[in-house]
Formats: sequence, C-alpha cells, structure tokens
Amino acid sequence: MGSLSGREPSWVTPEFIISGWEEGLKDLLAVHHQIGNSLVQVLGSTASLTCYGIAIHYLPNPSGRNTRTFVGSYDIQLVRKKGAWKIDGFAYHSKFALGNLDLGS
Repeated sequence: MGSLSGREPSWVTPEFIISGWEEGLKDLLAVHHQIGNSLVQVLGSTASLTCYGIAIHYLPNPSGRNTRTFVGSYDIQLVRKKGAWKIDGFAYHSKFALGNLDLGS
C-alpha cells in the first residue's frame, strides 16, 4: 500500500493489515470497496491475481466534503496450503484519489 502512504514496500503480518484497516475505517459511516476485471494465473500450488479496485468512504462533516475515493489496481500472490488458497503477497498501486483525503482524521 506504499503507493498511498509513500512508504517503501515491506512484509507485514495479516494482523498488522487488519489492525490498520480497523483503525482507519472505524469512524466512517459508509464504506464501499469493489474489485473487477480479475485475471488469475494458476501455476500448481501458486497463483497470481491482478485486478482493478475502487474504494469510496463516506463520513458527514461540517465542511460538506463528505467523501473520499481511491482508484487503483492490485497484484495479489496466492499459495495453496492444506487445500485452501491463502494470500502470500499483496500490492496496491494507486492511480488517483479524489475528495476529502483527510476524511475521518
């Protein structure tokens, strides 16, 4: 997610990601995340998935600038373990962002 934060890519735990999303989204009144045009390539017990994504966040506030929108794409690496597919790598590539980017902060 470094393309949004400006930080270098790094390996983090699933718990770290969940904690960050819970904190960043908890105060919003509505959240809509959608992906599409998924392309999946399976190579044995590994797979790669690419897709486009959009996220819209809504929180009424005194400024009247109540939404922020992120548009980008994802590269996701998967591995099959014990018969189930698990995410092994995740990268978000921001294309652009619109609206009140400080929404909820």
